[in-house]
Amino acid sequence: MLALVNFIIFCIYEGAIGAGNADLLEGVARAIGIMFYINVFSCPVWIVGSFFLTMYNEKTEKIASPGAMDNATGIAISYEVLKYFKENPDKMPPRCRIIDVNCGAEESGLRGSLAFVRKHKDDGMLDHAYHINVDSIADKDYFEVINGDAWLCPHFDKDLEEMFMDSMKEAGIEKPGKMNNPVGGCDSTPFQKNGVKSITFAAQNPVMTDYYHTYMDVPERFDAETVCLGLDVVLRVIDKIAEKEGGFKE
Repeated sequence: MLALVNFIIFCIYEGAIGAGNADLLEGVARAIGIMFYINVFSCPVWIVGSFFLTMYNEKTEKIASPGAMDNATGIAISYEVLKYFKENPDKMPPRCRIIDVNCGAEESGLRGSLAFVRKHKDDGMLDHAYHINVDSIADKDYFEVINGDAWLCPHFDKDLEEMFMDSMKEAGIEKPGKMNNPVGGCDSTPFQKNGVKSITFAAQNPVMTDYYHTYMDVPERFDAETVCLGLDVVLRVIDKIAEKEGGFKE
């Protein structure tokens, strides 16, 4: 996109020179100056981003990402939620259906979650639904609720945000946080944009780290108790959703 903008400005500049239009030439010159600074300051971002993208897409077994944190932890918690209610049917809120959706292709444009929403947006499955997107749960000092996507604009459901903040405190997490996802997007966005109450839950250091999408994303790096704590929080939120919807009333 940046290269395309540069090319368009260059073509306009050449046209302005050919036409001898001084006003247009002056305006284009200002645009070139702005684009110069954008190019200079964005280069480190693109270089670092390309490095991590290359590491993530590498198929060589020795350096490919095992994905223990992102996103085996989120998948494990989703499975454990289903297992919990199967083994404890008396805990299942009345008139409630829990669906486990494991979406792929998040990094390549939220394609998995987009495909799911498009398939079910008119068949009733998403009516009166609450969507909990469980992301990476591994860094115990960084439990937080992700309440929106800066690039893609949506702010996620405020009620779910408060439920997660309360549930993290009740689970004993000393400093629960909340943040707006600053880069890219998360799988809550397609749901929220299609009218489904959604939120993203994570426990991951927001600062770029050496294990994010690299061969160092292994289970030995984090404590299993952190994942269990994440499961505890999700189960508490499900109870709060049931209470809000009157699910436990006789």
